[in-house]
Amino acid sequence: GQVAVRGSVLARLGGDEFALASPSPLQAAELQARLAGVYPTRYGRLRLGAAVGVAQAPRDGTTAEALLNTADQRMYQAKKGR
Repeated sequence: GQVAVRGSVLARLGGDEFALASPSPLQAAELQARLAGVYPTRYGRLRLGAAVGVAQAPRDGTTAEALLNTADQRMYQAKKGR
């Protein structure tokens, strides 16, 4: 199914990290729920997982750098919680 809404921007930050910027505040929660429904999963002997960090403007920052830093911190918190 479609993940992004009109006006969203999806970018690969590097390695296995991606960022989704969306004008829709509900989209992050929806994406997080979709990923939780798919991961963790197995592919042969490999166990695949995903950790999601969400930041929302202006609550979590007003610049791209501040929002990415907050989302990154939350992603690492999610990884620790597995």
